[in-house]
Amino acid sequence: MTDTPDRPGPDAGDPTSPGPPPEDPTMQMPPVDPQPPVEPPPNAPPLAGEPPGVPPGGVPPPVVPTPGGPTPPPPPNWPMRILIALLAALVVLVAVIAGVLLFGGDDEGDDLAATSVPPTVAPTTLPATTTSQPATTTSEATTTTVAETTTLPPTTTTEATTTTTQATTTTTLAATTTAASECAGLEDLQGPLANFVFLDVDGIGTLTEFGDRDEDVITTLTCLLGEPDSDTGYVDSFSQFGTCPGTEVRGVRWGPLLTLFGDTMAFGSEDREFYNWRYDAFDQPDDLGLTFPDTGLGLGTTIAELEAEYGDDVDIFEDEQTGGAAFLIGERDIAGSTIPEIFGTLTAGPPDGTVQFLDSGFFCGE
Repeated sequence: MTDTPDRPGPDAGDPTSPGPPPEDPTMQMPPVDPQPPVEPPPNAPPLAGEPPGVPPGGVPPPVVPTPGGPTPPPPPNWPMRILIALLAALVVLVAVIAGVLLFGGDDEGDDLAATSVPPTVAPTTLPATTTSQPATTTSEATTTTVAETTTLPPTTTTEATTTTTQATTTTTLAATTTAASECAGLEDLQGPLANFVFLDVDGIGTLTEFGDRDEDVITTLTCLLGEPDSDTGYVDSFSQFGTCPGTEVRGVRWGPLLTLFGDTMAFGSEDREFYNWRYDAFDQPDDLGLTFPDTGLGLGTTIAELEAEYGDDVDIFEDEQTGGAAFLIGERDIAGSTIPEIFGTLTAGPPDGTVQFLDSGFFCGE
């Protein structure tokens, strides 16, 4: 806005100029109430749109009316205008902030439209303030961890069933001329022959013992081993078997096994009884292979094995009657006499000798 310049008045120094016109009482101006000056804040910058010549603070200098001239219009109320503009800007700012708070979390993320408030106070035009705040969309990535599930196939444990099939061994009786009725009680024996026929200090195997009746023992061994290789029948007790107890003796042989029978009554029998056995391979091979099952003693056993099995119970010595090495094992009382349980001879003396002859029961002398 431009102030109206003062009109030139009459030159006071010019005598020819006419004097001032007489004042018309009807043209006098009503008194103007002076506005209190508004003190601007120190160092306040000038507002936009202020006309030149307006001091900081927006308060123009007062206009001094020129006498005799037209009355100038009243000065604009700048403080009020500025206050209204500030209030309008504050309203716009509050509206923008409220919109951001209400719609800022929208997933679509649309920007708020710029809000323009045109100036309503003329002639000062405040520039439209556009506050555009982009909507902030917060997207939190959600990670879902799914544990892998491993499905194992059903485990089938098959336990092997072990079936132990034990072969049933039927003892085959030897072919003999003995009546079948006499061997009938032996046909049901189960297992190998060695279970029933072996060397023992009390007889032969489990089916015969010293003191058993002679015919019973001969029949049993014949059913198991077959017909004997030799049978002397009863002869005088002084015979090829030596000087034997009693008055008579009978020797029955199955290969390396010789059994002696007689009327000794050594084991308490009043009949002819089984009283001695001998086992050797002098004149025939050891095709029976009989041994003492608890120690393994048999033909071919070494001296070291004898001593290992029997320890202090074995006595090895030089026999004058046989003219070679012999041994005795254990002792027992028979018919009032103390005799060894086992007598045997060796192929040689220690340490190289082996067993070549075994004898048990009630012995015959030379």
